[in-house]
Amino acid sequence: CGANEAAPAAVIVNETASPAPTPTATPRPTATPAPVELYGVTVRWDDEEIDLREEAVAARVCGLAVDRAEQAVSDRASAGVYEDKSGPAVAAMLKEAGYEVVYTSIVPDEQEKISEELISCVDEKHCDLVITSGGTGLSPRDVTPEATRAVLEREIPAIPQAMIYYSLQITPRAMLSRAVAGTRRNSLILNLPGSEKAARENLSAVLGALDHALKMIAGGGH
Repeated sequence: CGANEAAPAAVIVNETASPAPTPTATPRPTATPAPVELYGVTVRWDDEEIDLREEAVAARVCGLAVDRAEQAVSDRASAGVYEDKSGPAVAAMLKEAGYEVVYTSIVPDEQEKISEELISCVDEKHCDLVITSGGTGLSPRDVTPEATRAVLEREIPAIPQAMIYYSLQITPRAMLSRAVAGTRRNSLILNLPGSEKAARENLSAVLGALDHALKMIAGGGH
């Protein structure tokens, strides 16, 4: 796996930081590029998103949530008491962004079962991205973060921090989220809230960075 390198510190001259270089936009190709092979899946560039991404997305999502994995973690949904809506909404966003959703499941809010399903998504189904929805709040049965941390090898705190920062502009209740993100082997695991609206908002805050994260996890460097 490629290790993340810390950003260089600002150069200080006479106690004044040198100005940051002006970012340059990625030039837009005049024609649609040829298919790009990433993670063993061939995909074509989305002409509407070329300005936002350096390479096409081609990862398997699972859904506890998305190989990339996608799962709604809920007692009531797993028991069939109500229809899970956050999982399908997240899957639709991922498919639109170019991801292949290969597996979805609903599990009860039990730490051991959630951990087992996460391990299965990574170790057996070989999902590149595993996304959970639900179980990230303050209820006694909200144990998704604990179940996730139990299987992570490296935590990536800035991903949930970015989601919270984005969501706080919508509601102060965002600060109550305990979602976590991190890696296990060559897979990225990410917790999302259980409500459809919150799940979509949180995913939209970080979706643009996930393809690059997956490339780095696979050893592609920066």
